[in-house]
Amino acid sequence: MNLSLELRKRCGLYRSLAPPDPLDALQHCLLDDLRIAVERREDRLHLLTLDGDPCTLEYADGYRVSRALQGVGHIAVRHWQQLNLSLCRSHMSIDCQETTPVVRGLIRPAHSPEQVLRELTTFFNLSSAAKHSAD
Repeated sequence: MNLSLELRKRCGLYRSLAPPDPLDALQHCLLDDLRIAVERREDRLHLLTLDGDPCTLEYADGYRVSRALQGVGHIAVRHWQQLNLSLCRSHMSIDCQETTPVVRGLIRPAHSPEQVLRELTTFFNLSSAAKHSAD
């Protein structure tokens, strides 16, 4: 038995079993399973929420999500700062330095796509609640 040949063969088997790119996996779940229109540009996924807010997802040691809250530029900065205190428990924050507030969140890498989708759903629910708390 040729040991180096056997090692090369086994390495070839494991190389083909490399995990998929996290953004590709998430895009597949969103697009194919949930029928959410997602566009990939460079190393980011772009989508719109039901109320038209643009969202961006990127992957770097976890999914980084940002959602620009459209139509709430008239709300005082103090309101967003108060919401930041409650959102930080969910690894989220509101950046209100610009005219359009941006909710940012971090979703930790998970073992299953279902867990990532649950955390993404939590992000969208909390960011929607933050947006509509200003009404």
